[in-house]
Amino acid sequence: MPKSPLKHGYLRLLGVLLALALALGVVPATPANAATLDGLKLVSASKNALALQWSAVPGATSYQVEYATSKTMKKAKRKTSAKPSIEIKKLKSKKTYYIRVTAATPSGKVISKKLKVKTAKNKADYKYLAPAGLSASKVTADSVTLSWKSRSSQKRYLVSIATRSDFSNAERYYVKGTSKTIKYLLDGTRYYARVQVVTSKKKLRSAASPPIQLGTAVYAPTAKGGPATIRVVSYNVGSKTRDAKTHPWSERRSAVAAAVTAQKPDVIGFQEASQGKLGSADLSQAEDLVNRLGLPYKLANTARYNCVDATSPYKCKYKYQGAANSQKIVYNAATLTLLKQGSKKTPSTKTRMEEHRYVEWAIFRHKASGKEFFFVNVHLDPGKTAAIKSIRKKQMDTILAAIKDQNPKKLPTYVVGDFNSHKWTDGGNVPYDRMVGAGYVDPLGNTYLSTKEAPGATVGKRINTQYSSHNNWERVALAKKTMVNGIYIDYIWVTRGIRVSEWETVVKVDKAGKFVGTIPSDHNMLRATTVIP
Repeated sequence: MPKSPLKHGYLRLLGVLLALALALGVVPATPANAATLDGLKLVSASKNALALQWSAVPGATSYQVEYATSKTMKKAKRKTSAKPSIEIKKLKSKKTYYIRVTAATPSGKVISKKLKVKTAKNKADYKYLAPAGLSASKVTADSVTLSWKSRSSQKRYLVSIATRSDFSNAERYYVKGTSKTIKYLLDGTRYYARVQVVTSKKKLRSAASPPIQLGTAVYAPTAKGGPATIRVVSYNVGSKTRDAKTHPWSERRSAVAAAVTAQKPDVIGFQEASQGKLGSADLSQAEDLVNRLGLPYKLANTARYNCVDATSPYKCKYKYQGAANSQKIVYNAATLTLLKQGSKKTPSTKTRMEEHRYVEWAIFRHKASGKEFFFVNVHLDPGKTAAIKSIRKKQMDTILAAIKDQNPKKLPTYVVGDFNSHKWTDGGNVPYDRMVGAGYVDPLGNTYLSTKEAPGATVGKRINTQYSSHNNWERVALAKKTMVNGIYIDYIWVTRGIRVSEWETVVKVDKAGKFVGTIPSDHNMLRATTVIP
């Protein structure tokens, strides 16, 4: 229905008079109670409490918090806070509450919109609110001290720190107390940290605290420009599934870890360190091994799979995570800084996603000298058929191309791994020839059909190089005592300019050549001590 001319004119006159009154200051332009308190949000919920915060209101002398189970705020209860946050306790579990906050200021009241929140279910077992007051102090190039307020009488917490804001690559620490110094961080890196209450059996009892950000300083080399001594290991540790009945991982994992730590390596290329879970525990063989090595050893990449959910291949939605399945680069974070890491799938006869082969690489900086180097870990397909040999050639093409693409600065380079080809392979050791053709050096000079001589060898001191790299679980370690080099399917290659002062094929044997104690793996570890001038 159209407005009458008289009514329309009246409304226009009213508008003019109101504008004039505002201009003359007769009425306030914005009533104090028309403003809205912003930022009201839930920080944490337990089964009987809520933690809330909101944006501070300039000049506020106090805040009144109303909470009720009715949307109309009927029978609302009230609490007062002097700061823009509050914890409301003694609430009912699994219950919806409506929250409203009013700030008292000298010019009037500022009221928030109502917030709808819910306490946790009893079964969720969130007995406590998330820890409050998380802060970082004593931040250096590779360490930080995190502190928070006590939340439970148990005083046990889970601290997570990550370089990704979603904490998908978090390192986790279980702590008794309200502070934790975390070492061996990456220098010049932004980190995110959070903390949760847990039981003595590591069961979560609260949600995570709001994350905080911190940045480590850039590391300053102590001997910049000097030579870098790097101890390198290549080790096929034997998958947890292969030979599981006769040589289970549970019976040999301690031997593997002890063998590695005894060599004090700076960087390791593991093969067959499975990414699959160990039984019902949410722990892979690789993660179990690194846990047993202990700090300062770390995985260069913590993703198990290149999936959106990097922990499981189930209904995998592809997302590149830099993962390389059971190939794992591990480094000593006390001596090296990880600068970059990645992987590329190679051709393979393996069709199951969990078994795909990769070329895995990482760039490291030697902390003491500042020298940078490129490290590559590979695992080629086994077999003697022409088809398998053809696959290995294609794998080598992919590996060498990836190194060229990812190492444009031509940093000093190590290529380690299980090449599944040796100097007695019928038709020639094609992977070996391809590496030599690309300019890489085999420090042992273990060339095709060589026996008592080692053409092109550069190694200074040899330890047990007469032993083969594959022992096949034989109690008597396989060795060619009349030869300078055993039969190797595992290798440590270097670029020219890297000096190899010492090489050890690591075997713990008695005078009769028999393995002492548990045989760690069906491969023997290779360790080279090298110098980058």
